[in-house]
Amino acid sequence: ETAKELGDLALFLAHVAPFYPNDLADLPDQIGGLLDTNARALPSGLRVHLVQVLILLVNRKIVDLEDTMELFMELQVIGDRAVKKLAFSHIVHSIRRMNQKHKNEAKNRKLQGILFKLVQVCNILHLV
Repeated sequence: ETAKELGDLALFLAHVAPFYPNDLADLPDQIGGLLDTNARALPSGLRVHLVQVLILLVNRKIVDLEDTMELFMELQVIGDRAVKKLAFSHIVHSIRRMNQKHKNEAKNRKLQGILFKLVQVCNILHLV
């Protein structure tokens, strides 16, 4: 019950964030930090809500995709199918949408660098 209320409150704050940019400037960092440090301990429904919050903030251009991509890729290994699907589909959809009209090579290289680094880390972890 408390997790649902917290998730709903976080979604509400994400929806009103464009209207209160000074007051809610640290919302993305707080949500990202919570997911980064406590994702495994949080209930699945709350994890989904928090990922939805970050996706909404990216879609409203309050947060850059690069800022959330590493976190979304790290969430792929926690074993929550709904979160994995939501985060992965958002990354793919965002990159596809970003390159739809014209390719932004600088941004693409930066995203590729993030993904390549994460793939290398995953390979190293599997070898150990």
